[in-house]
Amino acid sequence: MKHRLIDSLTRRFRMGILMLGAAGGSLILSVACGGETVEVIKEVAGPAVIQTVIVEKEVAGAVVVQTVIVEKREIVHDTVIQTVVVSVPVAAAGAPKPSTWGGTLRLAAHGPPAHFDFYGSTTIANIGSQAPMYNKLVKHLGISTDLPITTDLATSWEISPDSKTYTFFLRDGVKFHDGSDFSAEDVKASYDRIIFPGELVSHRGSNFGAVTDINIIDPLTIEFKLSAPRGPGIMLNAMAHGWNVIVKKETLDDTKGNLREVDDHPGTGPFKYVSRNDEVWIQERNDDYWDPSKPNVDMIEHIWLIAWTPELSAAVLSGVVDWGMWLDPKLGNDLRDGKHEGITGLRWTLPNVGAIAFNTSNKPYDDKRVRKAMSLVIDQWAIIEATKEVRDGFAGDWFMLGTPFALSEADLLSTPGLRVPTEEDIALAQSLLAEAGFPNGDGFPTVDLLTRETPDVRITMAAIQAMLKEHLNIKSKIKLADASVYGEQLIKGEFDVSGGGYTVGLTDPAAYIIAGLGECDGKPCSQNFSRWSNPQFNALIDELTEEGNQAVRLALVDEMREILFDEWPIMPSGSGFQYWGHQNHLKGVVPGDFSGHYELHMWDDVFLTKK
Repeated sequence: MKHRLIDSLTRRFRMGILMLGAAGGSLILSVACGGETVEVIKEVAGPAVIQTVIVEKEVAGAVVVQTVIVEKREIVHDTVIQTVVVSVPVAAAGAPKPSTWGGTLRLAAHGPPAHFDFYGSTTIANIGSQAPMYNKLVKHLGISTDLPITTDLATSWEISPDSKTYTFFLRDGVKFHDGSDFSAEDVKASYDRIIFPGELVSHRGSNFGAVTDINIIDPLTIEFKLSAPRGPGIMLNAMAHGWNVIVKKETLDDTKGNLREVDDHPGTGPFKYVSRNDEVWIQERNDDYWDPSKPNVDMIEHIWLIAWTPELSAAVLSGVVDWGMWLDPKLGNDLRDGKHEGITGLRWTLPNVGAIAFNTSNKPYDDKRVRKAMSLVIDQWAIIEATKEVRDGFAGDWFMLGTPFALSEADLLSTPGLRVPTEEDIALAQSLLAEAGFPNGDGFPTVDLLTRETPDVRITMAAIQAMLKEHLNIKSKIKLADASVYGEQLIKGEFDVSGGGYTVGLTDPAAYIIAGLGECDGKPCSQNFSRWSNPQFNALIDELTEEGNQAVRLALVDEMREILFDEWPIMPSGSGFQYWGHQNHLKGVVPGDFSGHYELHMWDDVFLTKK
């Protein structure tokens, strides 16, 4: 079937929302202002889908309040449609800015970043502060906790019947901050940097492994050609990923795609660069933004604070900042329970797999016996207990918790290397180390344990240091890295053992397992920090990617897990909940606990009722 938006409306305010079904089915609808009932018809296989959209406009002084209700009238196949109710302030035509507009939004930012190339970054220190200056093709919308996908620089799209061609129709009249015109040339240049980085680093390229060509059809139309079918549940979610922003072609040409040293280059986003130093990054409202109803605040101040620290908590509780993330679990849950008047808390689930990475390019970590011995004596359950005051963690294996591919808690508690180490596990570890040439740890080189400065991983590495010494008589030293440069050291392999999980914003195992344990273009993928390569495992990734039958996919994952139990390139260390907190005078924030991957950092929808 052809997924094309049929919408004869040409009014000024329009919004497209894509709802994704469990099997990758989709529905595109359009919402228009004007106090009318609008029928939007979507082409599908079978009966037509009709959406009724009721838009009420209520004038209060100089503000127009839209209440948008999206109602599902007919269910087609396995498409899942949610009901969305949203109320947002919109400027009345020709009216002065009302009191709910303006002000300075102060954010507790994780940083500062070590460089400015968000395409080659895995840290929120980059996109958390840079996202407001840019747009994506499509984006997640924070009007509900399901984060539906909506339009951004693309206004609509078509998907070919075989799901191997995606065509995007781009927004006309968009300007970069320097006044130059946005076009398909900029989209192609940006996605060439993401998907075909050459010698540069791209941490999201593996999400688009099936893309073979990006073709400009005309200045406002661009086409992605794929070698194999990919449903919108993968492709559009990947494109809505927070890091996949669109950059000016000229910028990428001038820098040869390397943005590491360029903090101020023109985007199309709702905010523009003002200044940056080691304490704060300041951005101002883009008065020429293509959406005249946004943004709602005049300035953003990204104030650098370290995650899970008393300083961060104090900044949120005292009102020094309007919003903060990476709060400790006690404060986060207290805020969720309403124990601090005037502040709201949210629980955020980041779709990721936590792990301890062994650098297989360093000896003796190229020996799987050494890696297995270490994994058998590292107790992830004890680490979770030791870090519970700063991180709300839970144990796991190599596949994402909460999905059918993950091991159950009962399996985790009974599996050597994942369970609490038993006497048998420790004896086996000591035997393996002796077989590798290090009886009782004799002659084993001092281990470089690389950790960033945040409290949770500092505690984690201290615990691992003690466990290796106690059970294997292995000595180690902890190398503390600033959070802004930690990712760089992982990429360069400047460690023996370190934290090294993986996340690509997608919960399909084929998407994240290749990023964290597979190969891309004949070399370890961007988040394969262990630098491990196994041809049999890579072949199974290919099969998993192409296979659509769930029972077969589960069997393939079981085969992959058997290889991992033999090789131990990384030791799983579970995942955890994270917490947001924001002042109640900050409106337009996602309305409850949610799961997402750094998609909500544009800040174009929020507004302040107190300044």
